[in-house]
Amino acid sequence: MVELNGWFFIQLANFLILVYALNVLLFKPVMATFKERRRITEESVDEVNALTARKEAILAKFNEDIARANEKAADVYLKHKEEGLAVQKEFFKKAQDEAAKKLESAMSALASESARARTALRANIDKYSDEIVGRLIG
Repeated sequence: MVELNGWFFIQLANFLILVYALNVLLFKPVMATFKERRRITEESVDEVNALTARKEAILAKFNEDIARANEKAADVYLKHKEEGLAVQKEFFKKAQDEAAKKLESAMSALASESARARTALRANIDKYSDEIVGRLIG
C-alpha cells in the first residue's frame, strides 16, 4: 500500500521540478525547433510554388514569342516565295520573247535562203534538165 509520508511529498516535488525542468530545457526547445522547421519548409514550398508560377509565365511568354516568330517567318517566306515566282515568271516571259524573236529571225532567214535557192535553181533549171536528159539518153 501507498503511504503518504514525508518522502511522498519530496518525490512529488522532485517529479514536478523534473517535469518543469524538462519542459523548459527539452520540450520547449524541441517544439520550437519543430515549429521553425515547419515554417522553413512551408516557406520553401511557397518559394518553390512562386518560382514554378514564374517559370510557367516565362515559358508561356517564350511560347508566344516563338509562335509570333514562326508567323513572321511564314509571312516573310510567303512574301519571298511570291516575289520569286514573279521574278521567275518575268524571266520565263523574257526568255520566251527572246526565243520567239530568234525563231522568227531564223524562219525569216530560212525563207530568204529558200527563196534564193529556188531562184538559183530556176536559173539553172535548163542546164540541169539538159544534163539529166543527156545522162539518161547517153
